[in-house]
Amino acid sequence: MFKQKFNQILISRFFLLVILLASSWHQVSAQELTQTIRGTVVDKESQISLPGVAIILLNSEPLRGTTTDIDGKFRLEDVAVGRAGIKVSFIGYNPIIINNLIITSGKEVILPLELIEQVTQLNEVVITAKEDKREALNKMALISARSFTVEETQRYAGALNDPSRMAANYAGVALAGDARNDIIIRGNSPAGLLWRLEGFNIPNPNHFGALGSTGGPVSMLNNNLLANSDFMTGAFPAEYGNALSGVFDLKLRNGNNEKHEFTGQIGVNGFELGAEGPLLKKGSFLATYRHSNVAAFRALGIPLGWGSTPNFRDFTFKIDLPTGLKYGRFSLFGLGGTSFIKLLDEDDNFVKPANTGEDIFFGANTGAIGFSHLYFFNESLRSELRISASGWENKLNIDSISENNGVKIRRFANNSSEVKYAFNYKLNKKFNARNNARVGIIGDAINYNLADSILKDSKYRTLRNIDGTSFLLQSYIQWQHKFSNTLVLNTGVNYLHFAMNNSYSIEPRIGLKWQFSERNSINFGSGLHSKHLPLAMYFIETPDYTTGNIAKTNESLRFQKSAHFVMGYDHNFSTNIRLKIESYYQHLYNIPVEQNPSNYSLLNEGADFVLSNTDSLVNKGTGRNYGIDFTLEKFFSKNYYFMITGSLFDSKYKGSDGIERNTAFNQNYMLNVLAGVEINLGKNRKHTLNLNGKWNLSGGNRMKPIDLEASKLAGDTRYSNDIYIKRYKDYSRADVKITYKQNWKKLTHEWSIELQNIFNQKNVFREVYNKKNQEITTQYQLGFQPMFFYRIVF
Repeated sequence: MFKQKFNQILISRFFLLVILLASSWHQVSAQELTQTIRGTVVDKESQISLPGVAIILLNSEPLRGTTTDIDGKFRLEDVAVGRAGIKVSFIGYNPIIINNLIITSGKEVILPLELIEQVTQLNEVVITAKEDKREALNKMALISARSFTVEETQRYAGALNDPSRMAANYAGVALAGDARNDIIIRGNSPAGLLWRLEGFNIPNPNHFGALGSTGGPVSMLNNNLLANSDFMTGAFPAEYGNALSGVFDLKLRNGNNEKHEFTGQIGVNGFELGAEGPLLKKGSFLATYRHSNVAAFRALGIPLGWGSTPNFRDFTFKIDLPTGLKYGRFSLFGLGGTSFIKLLDEDDNFVKPANTGEDIFFGANTGAIGFSHLYFFNESLRSELRISASGWENKLNIDSISENNGVKIRRFANNSSEVKYAFNYKLNKKFNARNNARVGIIGDAINYNLADSILKDSKYRTLRNIDGTSFLLQSYIQWQHKFSNTLVLNTGVNYLHFAMNNSYSIEPRIGLKWQFSERNSINFGSGLHSKHLPLAMYFIETPDYTTGNIAKTNESLRFQKSAHFVMGYDHNFSTNIRLKIESYYQHLYNIPVEQNPSNYSLLNEGADFVLSNTDSLVNKGTGRNYGIDFTLEKFFSKNYYFMITGSLFDSKYKGSDGIERNTAFNQNYMLNVLAGVEINLGKNRKHTLNLNGKWNLSGGNRMKPIDLEASKLAGDTRYSNDIYIKRYKDYSRADVKITYKQNWKKLTHEWSIELQNIFNQKNVFREVYNKKNQEITTQYQLGFQPMFFYRIVF
């Protein structure tokens, strides 16, 4: 009751603050606030600068414009604060229109623009200028891929400035739970996702990321530093290997190379300070540091959804040094974070309910640093060299607490780490307007140190205790052929080789897109995709209690594989409204299952917070995912937007017992409805009030029934064999986000309040066995939770 009243008071004070701020409009409304739009324009395939490109500022009176200089740079000064649009056109290239650029007084708008050369053909209808319809930035991705903007991570209700939570609004995508950002793509395990940043494959970029997972409660990725990026949900191009379900291909923006700018921020992701500015002659730097603020908010009585007090911090930077065609472009980036949490017995949180007789201590560290060099041999051939080091460390201790005397006994201990040194080299060749090719090689040297043990039958059993080095080699070739401006074919092959057990995979890929009219297009994609297991799964020790020998029964497991088939149709009702439909089928095979008949399959890993310690696995399991996704979307225009996404799907697997079952991620359907409006305020309409809403409805999580009597006898959780047959009650949640942005001279303030699960819907997450009380407890997803945010940019 106290928490509810406190939240009500807090919310009312937020609205009072907005009203008081709104009353100060007259102080700045008489001033004409302006900002600069500038950037560069290059050829999409060759990345060569384009001089003489026309840049027109739309809806300007009188009409204003400029052209790019010899280096492809342009500048538009004194652009009024608010929303603006530009048209970019050049002879022989497809023109583009970019609408609804957000112009604020605190930060320049810097645009890296790319134009696609036209394939000239007589009697062909010329494609007119149009806005980006969320096609992927990587033009080798023709299906099940879309780009997303930083604004989307900030705009959508419930996204919490997190790319993963934002992507959960897309068709075919769902979160594994409210408290974490692991994402389920088309019924696949979250473990099948590939994270790529600045062209580097990176470890799980989330705080409190458990061993083998791809998500966590708090993202380390700072959306203030991200550039427009790609998200792919199937049949991805050949350059992406060692992934089964999807790809996040993220880019960091470059810092401002002409003036210093600063950002301060307070919100659910912590306290943040950021800076950027010029470096050396033409270069720039960009850096930000964040520190958790949960302890500070808890002291004020605001729990922010945590039952315990987490501590986390992260640092991200990028240095960009362009030197021209002679020496190319050099860049250096880094991402690092640490996190630690105590989940004490009395704490009630998303990992465990209160009073279960356990204390949990968990710490995770993650980092990546990479150097890249872009070099132009000539105007049609360029190379990209990348060298990186990345790694993670997990420490997990679980203590059981005696009911009689309160003595704590270490029940489980883990101390594991992995460091990867990577070499990535890519050649890009533009033969002509019709043909482009890419060829590349990626080599990973993986140093691992895995050690954990568990208390069983009053004795400690070693699960893993090994250190060593293994190698993963990837190579690929891709070819793009444009039969015309409207018909494009992409083909490619990816090769994977895992040295530890000498397993390999050859993976053909193909994509086709035909825009058969100005408003309609169809596309197709297919490919074979493979992924090795998390290293910890290979080294589980299996004891022979008769002889006393130890065997690593998972060591010879080969790649798990998935064949993707996707068909899609796009229809543009107008410039800003489109319908997208995709149907897909995925056949999964070589899936690790137990040697003896059982219902276990690696396809269900990721449903819990940690990997299971299942040994004696063989590559004899299968699975299949099929369904249909649809998206009806109105891009932001005329001060509002909406997006409706839905999915109907089925996800099945077979364990070693040969019985086909639902996977843990088979929710069967998902529906998301998002909408928002932007209201211009003030005399010169330079301040904005944004109202955003989201409603999500989906099938409930699959049930894994607990055998209560068997659990009582064992003193630990034991499940029945009838897993994943039934679902919990359907999941439903509504979120609202209100943002007020105020522009002053060279300064921008932004306040937001996000009301998550505004109707306090009780959605079942799972059931757990309470060893202390010998009963089954139901855990629920997050209830009503207000989140607050403030940012200043200057």
